[in-house]
Amino acid sequence: MEDVKKNILKVEKGFLISLAIISLVGGVVFGYITAQIKNFSGIQNLRQFQVSLPTKLYDVNGELIAELFLEKRELVAYEDLPRNLINAFVAAEDREFYSHFGINPLAIVRAMVKNMIAGRVVQGGSTITQQLAKRLFTSGERTLARKAMEAVLALQIEKRFSKEEILEMYFNQIYLGHGCYGVSSAARLFFNKDVRQLDVAESSVLAALPSAPGRHSPLMNTREAYVKNRDTLNRMVDAGYLGAERADRIYQEFWPGFVDSIKTEFTTKNAFSRSENRAPYFTDYVRQILTARFGKEAVYTEGLSVYTTLNLKRQEIAEKYFPPALARQNAVSELANKYSNSAVDRGLFGAYETLRMVFSLPGVYVRNDFETIVKKKMVEEVIDSIDIMAILMDVRSSSQSIDAFRTATSAISSTLKVEGAFLAIEPKTGYITSMIGGSGFNVNNQFNRAVQARRQPGSAFKPFVYGAGMENRIISPNTVLPDAPLVDIDETGETWAPGNYEGSFSGMVNLRRALAASINVISVRIYDIVGADRIIDFASRMLKVPQSRFTPSPSLALGSSELTPLE
Repeated sequence: MEDVKKNILKVEKGFLISLAIISLVGGVVFGYITAQIKNFSGIQNLRQFQVSLPTKLYDVNGELIAELFLEKRELVAYEDLPRNLINAFVAAEDREFYSHFGINPLAIVRAMVKNMIAGRVVQGGSTITQQLAKRLFTSGERTLARKAMEAVLALQIEKRFSKEEILEMYFNQIYLGHGCYGVSSAARLFFNKDVRQLDVAESSVLAALPSAPGRHSPLMNTREAYVKNRDTLNRMVDAGYLGAERADRIYQEFWPGFVDSIKTEFTTKNAFSRSENRAPYFTDYVRQILTARFGKEAVYTEGLSVYTTLNLKRQEIAEKYFPPALARQNAVSELANKYSNSAVDRGLFGAYETLRMVFSLPGVYVRNDFETIVKKKMVEEVIDSIDIMAILMDVRSSSQSIDAFRTATSAISSTLKVEGAFLAIEPKTGYITSMIGGSGFNVNNQFNRAVQARRQPGSAFKPFVYGAGMENRIISPNTVLPDAPLVDIDETGETWAPGNYEGSFSGMVNLRRALAASINVISVRIYDIVGADRIIDFASRMLKVPQSRFTPSPSLALGSSELTPLE
């Protein structure tokens, strides 16, 4: 018994000494931090604290196209916050909010005892004001110095702002998971509601999120959120905000319907996936221009309002008719693959022609049924000879190789699909009124073919050939040139004979009619007269692309260069 008393005295003595040391160290740290932040200007400027706001893109009529953001946030004034929401957060996070002065020593001690008993962190001691200080002024590391800094900042905030002002800042800053900052964006994500329309049950679900946004998320952990919500409602009852019977009724009535409503929601759903984007390819195109001009931070955090030339009504029409057109083209492509059976069947013809010249084999003329005719010729004339070499070189037979290659290419061909783009520009102004860059904008299909894919412009390039000649006063609309057979010979002696689309020639033609009729031979004759340098210079200036994008060659007159649809 005597030994037990001595041990108890030793423990008590050790506890008191430890408490004294902790108090001393804490006092020193507290005093040091207070001195450091005495003239901290951030507190004074807290009301003007720059929150991260999304950039909004509008169409030509002022309709919202999309938002660009890193933190999804919608600001809400204190007077627009429902009382149920305020009560739920105060009960769950800081019951003594209206009576403390920034920190709650009793809550800190209470949390320490509960955590020691549980052997893990089961309760925090931070007040709402401390959470605001942490969010705005400190990093998130778990250190005594950070907690002390947080406490001192909370005291300073309480000195300068009313409880209502602190709550307004808190509700606009607090992180509630899934990319949502502030209660307004969270209300839209979880309940598809304006924050002012939240009821008691919905408010209590949100109030459970600050301490563990992921673990208590009803989308990611429905069961955990269900259990936690009971605790939050109990806290509201204990705080006098709800009657016990009403809390039970709310709990029983809310969850069955809410669970049904979120069954089809992905657990990865977030503020980004919920963001409106009515023209994704155009939005991404504008985003790149904005970030290049103003920087990424300004675009994603400074709440810019960007008014564009896009017309959403025209965009909707394009979005309606573009997919069916692409589907029809895909059907044509699939039909072509079906008749050629696979990409390699056509390739076999070229391979046979090469081998025919090497081995002096008879020619083959194919109009249809590539596989039957060409494979038959390959087997009859070539494969036996090649297989002798295959045996000598210890590789599998040629017929096996061809069959394996055909199988592989058939599998690849079956997965390929036609892609496309749509672009509409107002002729008088050059304004982009609608843009589609592919079959569907997603994580695997962000390549914008309207502004990034290069294709030969063909006859659309001819006006630049004519324009270069007219600018240099070499030709005029009344100039007459012969539409007759033409052969161009390059420096290596290679010949090229352009033909017209109809396959015929018209004789002497003035250039006004030649351009209207898009006569190929006339364009090439103008190229020879005007010269590649003048045409390339003119096209480069008009299209605002580098001259290096154009290759000096007579075929340039027929649009052999590569330009994007927008260019």
